Amino acid sequence: MPPPSSPPPLSPGQSVAPILRFSATLQGSVEDFNATAYRHRAAALFGMPASSVAVSAAAASILVTATLRMASPQAAEAAEALLGTSTPAGLTAQLGVTVLF
Repeated sequence: MPPPSSPPPLSPGQSVAPILRFSATLQGSVEDFNATAYRHRAAALFGMPASSVAVSAAAASILVTATLRMASPQAAEAAEALLGTSTPAGLTAQLGVTVLF
């Protein structure tokens, strides 16, 4: 099987940024969830501007998915390592919401 073809070149001014997605189930309801506050706290946790974080919420208690546009592959690796060693209690303290898992 031949290797995949290369992506087309970027247009002037475009850049490629690694994306990190993480989901957490939170205590509460979607109606009471403050997505703006969560986005700002997630940005602070990973040391990035809030404009680089998108948040969506769905019912399941609250299933939150944060999508972070990372500044570099190294930043993405550091964020993955942080998530890998985080506990629900630690994320609860950092994100300001009760993280169940």
